[in-house]
Amino acid sequence: MNSVSSKLDRVLERQTSTTQTSWQENAIAQSLSASQQNRVFSRPIISGMA
Repeated sequence: MNSVSSKLDRVLERQTSTTQTSWQENAIAQSLSASQQNRVFSRPIISGMA
């Protein structure tokens, strides 16, 4: 794995982890039927990377 790919993997992992934690700790998000049925998916967004 090259250094750019490795760095990108770390950025995506951190972004996904932070988003999941925020979602799990948000009472409103957890009250949604999709959350209660475990049907929530996240997709990392990469912007400004050239």
